[in-house]
Amino acid sequence: MSNIRKLKLFFRLSWKTVPSYIMLLLLHTLFSGGQVVLNVVLPKYLIDELTGDCVPERLLAYGGLVVGANLLFAWLNRLMKRVMDVQQVYEYQAPEKVEDIVARIH
Repeated sequence: MSNIRKLKLFFRLSWKTVPSYIMLLLLHTLFSGGQVVLNVVLPKYLIDELTGDCVPERLLAYGGLVVGANLLFAWLNRLMKRVMDVQQVYEYQAPEKVEDIVARIH
């Protein structure tokens, strides 16, 4: 079986078992990527302001944005992890559903 077929089978099985879990994984990945991007982009503006005009209002704004964005993404990542953990507990409580879906696919 080719890797693409295996991947399609995996996503089909996952989607039929717990569709929200796939969406949560995608959202979690987007949030993690967004945090990395903001941690690269926002400090650049802060450093540019430090080496340029040094306007205190802009320094505080950029610094606040860095801190606020990190707090927001930390909260979102923690929330997503909590929700995925709850989904995982649900999945373990309903193994017969997984077995039924596997039997229908084959």
